[in-house]
Amino acid sequence: MRVKAPQAAFGKLGDFAKVVQPGVGAVVKGNLAMLGLVISNPTLAGVDVEKDWWAIVFAEPRQQPVLVFDCMSGKGLGL
Repeated sequence: MRVKAPQAAFGKLGDFAKVVQPGVGAVVKGNLAMLGLVISNPTLAGVDVEKDWWAIVFAEPRQQPVLVFDCMSGKGLGL
C-alpha cells in the first residue's frame, strides 16, 4: 500500500475540511503527527513526511500479521 506524501495529503485534506466545515481544516492539518502513532514512531523521528510511504502486510495462517513500513528512504519497498 502506498501513502502519497503524507504532509501534502494532510494539507489537501485540511483544505477540503475547511470548505466543508470552517475551522476544521487547521485541526486536520495539525494532526499529521498522529500518523506517528500508527507506525509506532510517535515523534516521527527520522521519518520523511514529504515523500511517499509504503506499507506491506505479511500474513501466515494461525499467526498475527506483521505490518512493515518504509517511510524513511522515500524509495519504497521495491513494489
